[in-house]
Amino acid sequence: LAAALAREKALLERAEDVEREHEAALAVVRGELTAAYGREREVVERAEAAERRAAERVAKAEGDTKALRERVKGTLGTEARAVRAEQAVQVLTRRLEQSEDLRLRAHEML
Repeated sequence: LAAALAREKALLERAEDVEREHEAALAVVRGELTAAYGREREVVERAEAAERRAAERVAKAEGDTKALRERVKGTLGTEARAVRAEQAVQVLTRRLEQSEDLRLRAHEML
């Protein structure tokens, strides 16, 4: 009977050891998950900020393009100036497209 009690006590102690090891492993996993979530949240926040900046650039480029087109219509008289102005509009349009591409890439990062 004493031997059976001793075996049972040893089994209980081993079960308690295994439970402590399991809890320690769970704590490590929880810590890793918390850290991973923090890194993911940081990436999302940076991507959102990049998307906002890209949207602001797009809006500015659209405004610049519109203003330049209006100025071309109202103030440029010579053919050479009109050609240069249209080239500037094309440059602004390319920048707008690039800004839109950046905004889309930032959005995809989300």
